[in-house]
Amino acid sequence: MKMLGNISIKMKLIISFTIIALLVVLSSITSIFDLSKSSKGFQSYKGSVQNSLHFIQIEEKILLLNNNLKSYLNNPKEEEIKRFGNNYKGVENLIKEANKYSNKNQKKQLALITKKLNSYKTNFESLVSLMEKTDEIYTNNLAINGKNIEELLSSIMLTSEIDEKYEVSVQSGYAIRFMLLARLYTMKFLDSSSNDDVKEINKEFGYLLEQVSDLDDLIENEVRKDKLNQVRNLIPIYKNGVDDIVKNINERDKLILQNNSLENDIEKVIDDSKKQSEKAQNLIGEEVSSLNEGIKTKTIIVGLIVLILVVSFSITIAKGITNGLNSLNNGILNLLNSNDTSTRVEVKNKDEISKIAQNFNNYLESIDKGLKDDAKVIEDVKRVVSLVKDGKVNQEVKVKSNNKNLNELRVLFNEMLDVLSSKISDDINKIEKALETYSKLDFRHRIDNANAKVEVGLNQLANIINEMLVENKTNGLTIEDSAKKVVENVRVVSTASTEAASSIEETASALDEITATITSNTQNILRMASFANELSTSAKEGKEYAGKTASSMDEINDEVNSINEAISVIDQIAFQTNILSLNAAVEAATAGEAGKGFAVVAQEVRNLANRSAQAANQIKRLVESATNKANIGKDVSTQMISGYDILTDNVSKTLELILEVERVFKEQKDGIEQINSAINNLDVQIQKNASIATQTEEVASVSEKIASIILENANAKEFIGKENSEKRKNLIDTKFDGLEKRAMEKRIKEQDDWESF
Repeated sequence: MKMLGNISIKMKLIISFTIIALLVVLSSITSIFDLSKSSKGFQSYKGSVQNSLHFIQIEEKILLLNNNLKSYLNNPKEEEIKRFGNNYKGVENLIKEANKYSNKNQKKQLALITKKLNSYKTNFESLVSLMEKTDEIYTNNLAINGKNIEELLSSIMLTSEIDEKYEVSVQSGYAIRFMLLARLYTMKFLDSSSNDDVKEINKEFGYLLEQVSDLDDLIENEVRKDKLNQVRNLIPIYKNGVDDIVKNINERDKLILQNNSLENDIEKVIDDSKKQSEKAQNLIGEEVSSLNEGIKTKTIIVGLIVLILVVSFSITIAKGITNGLNSLNNGILNLLNSNDTSTRVEVKNKDEISKIAQNFNNYLESIDKGLKDDAKVIEDVKRVVSLVKDGKVNQEVKVKSNNKNLNELRVLFNEMLDVLSSKISDDINKIEKALETYSKLDFRHRIDNANAKVEVGLNQLANIINEMLVENKTNGLTIEDSAKKVVENVRVVSTASTEAASSIEETASALDEITATITSNTQNILRMASFANELSTSAKEGKEYAGKTASSMDEINDEVNSINEAISVIDQIAFQTNILSLNAAVEAATAGEAGKGFAVVAQEVRNLANRSAQAANQIKRLVESATNKANIGKDVSTQMISGYDILTDNVSKTLELILEVERVFKEQKDGIEQINSAINNLDVQIQKNASIATQTEEVASVSEKIASIILENANAKEFIGKENSEKRKNLIDTKFDGLEKRAMEKRIKEQDDWESF
């Protein structure tokens, strides 16, 4: 049996009928007359069987033609056209061979089959022509003009965004979206031939034309206007190409239906011919049976042997053909139902059907290899996307595929990751950690190994805020101590003024010693003027520090603006990434079944773009919060400057009053006879001094409150150099301690002199 499996069907039939013919010749020796008639009957039977075999082979070839047609529709290559031509020639040869053994009626049926096969071939050639025209339209029109339209609209969008024409940029993005959706539905129509997809295509083109019309009203720039006119001119060309493709596809579907109808008609004719052949075989069998009634026992035995051989060969050959066709049919059904390209049709023999099964296995193997290569690329992309989700942006898709579109998308995806890594960070977690620390008012954190623009910008912002907080706390401590000292000194002055008033009343009787008293008071007034000058200098310094604080706030605002610009770049990248993912979805749809896996990757890319946009918005909110706090600090600095202006004005008034008192004392010294009037004037001036001291104490209290606010704000935040603010403040205090010490010595001396007086 194994040896029979390696023999072709034709050879099996030849061998079987040769054996039968030999037996018939042997039996004819014993019965010439009867066996001669029986021999003629057997010859007729043989022709009928041969004719049936030819019809079976014709039916097989027609099945192959149908498979060639389906294969060409799925994979329109020149090889399938050649296979169709070869199988068609095979059918023609079989029909010519069958005509030799056919009767008149069967020849008419063969002529009808030939006519329908010619129509089948004509339809196939028309279908090939339509497919080639469709491919030519797609290559020379849709692919080129679609890309040109997208590039022109993208150029309008990007240049408008650079020129801050944001409405034009957004509307251009919508136009790109409508164009991409039109292309996507076009690719879906090529696979489905659905009228719903045609409606969607026309709807998206309608939206696109409306969007272009709206852009025409918005665009004022001549260059962009010219590009929009180019888009307007290309859209009808592209739309006409789509309409031609729709027309070709509809004609293709009609031809397919016609061929299906022709195939059914041919099968019906073949079935009728087979039934006629069976009927003829039955008639011949009856004649042979009647002729063999008179044959002797030996002839009967030979006849039985011949019959057994015929049945055995028929069953064996039919079983071999049926098993081969069933195995091939099961393999095709398994592929259609499960899309599992790893399965293979079992090949046991080396006949014609086994060769067809082997070719089918080779075809499945090539498909399976391509899908596995694409799956490796998709798995590598999933790996990279998983790492990017964890914040690790500095990644690369390394696995390559034989699919050109998949490789191009891999390169674009890697370039996008490189841009994100250089612009933002190679590890988003570092930025999230820094922003989280700053949101808790802790500005001591720094991003290590900062290379990306956003990382460097955040570190610079933290340094500026840190320097400002150190300066604020130092100034607050200095102002607080200075205000306390001013309050103490003013109280001393107030007390001294009260005591001086009391002493003046007690010394009204000592007019002869008033000159010495006036001289002493003049010296004290000069000292007070010196102290007031020093206080005025301190107030001016405080005003300068407040001005520096306001200037630092302005610098912070400038840096914040730079960060906002970087955030705008991130938003633009996210938007372009979203457009790129949509384009990738179109390419995935173009790839058909092989691109379904990559469509998932395109969706993940789109999600990543949305996460980037959300992160940019979060940074923007934090930056706006920092800006608000900087503005509050600037307002506080402005209030401090105003307070220092008031303090300086009051000190100036105090100096004027002191000079006035000095002038009065000099007049009293020049005219002793006016001593009583001078004493009264001096008492009035002392009362004014007490009032001014009270006012000065109030100003100092306000300064002390302002210093407390500054210190409270500074202490609420964590920053580098916070502890060193005390040391800087001590350096400033050292300068004032000398002044306070000298002032205290003067007061002690004045008090001693007064007591002595």
